[in-house]
Amino acid sequence: MSNITIIIKTFQRLKSLECLLKSIEDQKLNNIPIIILDDSRENYKDAILEKFSKLNINYIVTEFDIGLSKGRNILLEHVKTDYIIFYVMMILNLIVVLI
Repeated sequence: MSNITIIIKTFQRLKSLECLLKSIEDQKLNNIPIIILDDSRENYKDAILEKFSKLNINYIVTEFDIGLSKGRNILLEHVKTDYIIFYVMMILNLIVVLI
């Protein structure tokens, strides 16, 4: 088991999420847990899980627009490793990485 988890908060960013997951997949990081929290009106869970079935993804869908802080706290509740990589995907298509 890996000692790092990738957590991703997304809101209406399907194409950006696919690009990010493709990058992770291309780096052969298949054994690293990935937790995605999606609080948009569109539910992309089934499409993402099918397309990236090789990755270890836990996809959480919440109520509409819970915000970054609440979303981050929900993500952190699901982490079981010592370290995280945190991606934030917002409407402006910005990606912030905190380690």
